[in-house]
Amino acid sequence: MLFFVNALFVIPEYCVLFPLGLRTLLRGMGLSSGPSVFLDTLPILANHFLPYVGWLLLLPIGLILRNFKLERSGWRRAALVLFLISHVGFLRYTAHLWFGI
Repeated sequence: MLFFVNALFVIPEYCVLFPLGLRTLLRGMGLSSGPSVFLDTLPILANHFLPYVGWLLLLPIGLILRNFKLERSGWRRAALVLFLISHVGFLRYTAHLWFGI
């Protein structure tokens, strides 16, 4: 049950990472050169709000660490590792915006 709660916590992060990845891919292929309304909207909003609500990522990180003790399935544990990497990355970005770390 807790695995699915962790999956719900990571959805907003992937909603930001997907447009960033797609924009990087398109710019790398030379198909897009300037800002895009479709690809830049969610990352711009996240960049605006993350400094204020990024500290809330400590809750899902704690839940994932607790869930590692309960999950026995290999693929669920692998997914939890991916979720943890995503949460820690966004938390690190928040710390970078606040403290310049």
